[in-house]
Amino acid sequence: MTLDKHFEKRKDFSNEPAAEQDALEDDHTGNRPSGRERETYWERRKKNNASAKKSRDARKTRELQTQIKAAFLDRENLRIHAQLMIVQQENACLKRVLCAKM
Repeated sequence: MTLDKHFEKRKDFSNEPAAEQDALEDDHTGNRPSGRERETYWERRKKNNASAKKSRDARKTRELQTQIKAAFLDRENLRIHAQLMIVQQENACLKRVLCAKM
C-alpha cells in the first residue's frame, strides 16, 4: 500500500484519535502534509519505532541478566549459609571438648 493510499484510507475514519490527527494534519490549518512531509513523518516514525524496539530489547536483556545474577547470588547465599552452619557446629563441638578438658 502506498503512502497516498494510506492517507486516503485514513480520511474515512472520523473517530481517529486527536494525537494521530494532529500528527497527520498541518498545525491548525487542517491541511494534509505534502508528499515530502509525509515521507519525513514516516521516516521519523520508522526511526522512532526502531529506537523504541532497541530500548525494549535492551531493557529485557538487562532484566534477564539481573534475574540470572539474582539466582546465582541466591545459590551462593545458600552455599555460604550451609558452610556457616557447619563451622558453627564444629565450633560448638570444640567448645564442648575444651570445656571437658578444663
